[in-house]
Amino acid sequence: MTKRELKRIAQRAMKEQGIKASQKEITLLEASGDGHYILWSVGDQEYRYDVKYGLEICESLEEINARLERDMAETRKELLRERTRQSMDPEMYYEMLSAFGEGETIVNVITGERYYL
Repeated sequence: MTKRELKRIAQRAMKEQGIKASQKEITLLEASGDGHYILWSVGDQEYRYDVKYGLEICESLEEINARLERDMAETRKELLRERTRQSMDPEMYYEMLSAFGEGETIVNVITGERYYL
């Protein structure tokens, strides 16, 4: 396929998602010869089109890192909660959970132990 045909496919894929761009604005970065896969950019934003999956807006490296950091922080919290739940008597755990609520950190002032609910 020619560059013009690939840009036309990219333009059509963007139009279906309500994104307007002229062929001059589209910079082809990578493509399969038959047009089943195309990677291009418009300004700083990258887009990917695959016949099977359709159009995807590629995340910037900063967005990916920020999302991964949020996911890792949430996973750490879940692991701490699970460790607390497993280490405590179930009745005591649910009693504390109902009294203080999920997401709270309780510190035993005598022993210094931390409980993550």
